[in-house]
Amino acid sequence: MTDLCLLVRASLCHFDRVRTKLIKDEPRNEIKDLFEDLVNRKFAKPKEYQEVVMTKRVSAWLKAWNLAGRYKREKVGDSDFHIYLPFVSHLDGKVVSAIKPFDLNRGETSEIYDHGDHWVKRMSRLRDNGTLPPKMIFAVQMPTTAKEAAAADEICTQLGESGVKVVPFVEQALQPLAS
Repeated sequence: MTDLCLLVRASLCHFDRVRTKLIKDEPRNEIKDLFEDLVNRKFAKPKEYQEVVMTKRVSAWLKAWNLAGRYKREKVGDSDFHIYLPFVSHLDGKVVSAIKPFDLNRGETSEIYDHGDHWVKRMSRLRDNGTLPPKMIFAVQMPTTAKEAAAADEICTQLGESGVKVVPFVEQALQPLAS
């Protein structure tokens, strides 16, 4: 029996033997479901994948505003501590601004605190090292329920205390960034 190779996004290959599947519905529906799982990655949980989607949207907005050439994914920090941010802008060889899409719509307050505290600590460390970009912006997607929103507000306040500007991640609210 021959092996079946399914090619999906990100150049991942999965090899498996050919198998049979009994289905109740029309085969086209099953093929659509397989396509959603393997190509569109329906299995990816939104909370894990959401910041990737947000990053793609910010990238598209920067292109629309003719600012894409000014922002690159780069390392921020020094040799002792550094992180990679998806959008970093330089002027005269110095980092002047950076944007981080940030999803706090996690469903549970514990997950919001875990994810948020991780980034609050990183921003505080960059600030303490003197390597925090002067215009560090977090575009935050907030939760929709009151309990989770309170936890997200606390994280946003802590980010602000670290020297980060927190803005809502809402398409209509985003405007071109001043240099």
